[in-house]
This record gives sequence, C-alpha cells and structure tokens, in this order.
Amino acid sequence: MKELAIQKRIIDAVCAHGGMAFKLSNRFLKGVSDLLIKLPSQPALLAEVKVHVVPRTKGTRIRLDTDITVMQRKFMYDFENVGMACCVISALYEPVKNYQTRSMRIGIFPSVVQEVEIDLYTVVPRGKFEATVINQIEEWMLHLELNR
Repeated sequence: MKELAIQKRIIDAVCAHGGMAFKLSNRFLKGVSDLLIKLPSQPALLAEVKVHVVPRTKGTRIRLDTDITVMQRKFMYDFENVGMACCVISALYEPVKNYQTRSMRIGIFPSVVQEVEIDLYTVVPRGKFEATVINQIEEWMLHLELNR
C-alpha cells in the first residue's frame, strides 16, 4: 500500500468522523508535512505520513527508522515552536502476494523521534481502519495536552 493511499484513508476517516483533513503539498518547498488534520473539539494537527513494509518475524524486536527527512523535521519543528501539534503517522504492513496485506499496524509518534519499536504500534483490525486512526489521533492529542 502506498503512502498516498494511506493519506487518502486518513483523510476519509477524519471527514467521516465530522472533522476536516487536507493533503498539503508544495512542489517549490521541500519538507512540507503531508496532512493538516482538524477533528471536532481538537486543535489542528500537522502530520507526516510514512508507510513501511515489514516482513513477518517471530520473537524479534524490530526497530524502525521513521524516515523523516531533515527538511520535514525542520518544518514540523518550526510549527511546534509556535504551538502547533505535529506528529508522524506511521503505517506498517506485512505484504502477501498480489499486493494484499495480511496485517496492518499504525502508530503516531513525535516529530523528533527517529527510531521506534514495532511494539509501539497498534494492530488495525480488519475493517476498522477509520475507527483505529481516529482513536490514535485523539489519544495523541490527549497525550500532548497532558504534557503541556
């Protein structure tokens, strides 16, 4: 599954939940975050979306690079310094033949984090992508509010 497909699914989930999400892009400015997300009763959130393919491994702790570029990190850092909530939404999936996925996990992390453990991701139950994404975003916003 490609990054644009995950971005579209996140946008659809937010809109279905009564919020607004917008795909940001600027071909002249590198490092612009992928999504601007606004859920009802929550402040706005800038999100960089990353997708990783992870082969099935048993009994192994996997550390994963978030793949955030220096320019993307700086873009989010500048917005965080003026009070904007920013995060990395990372989707992991295990591929099987014909480009289908066996399982998907999703995690939301601070923009400053470069490596994360796979254990920090939440498994997305089949048919529950929207609910899982909304729940993860709301938990992230609560986490930010409690740590201010």
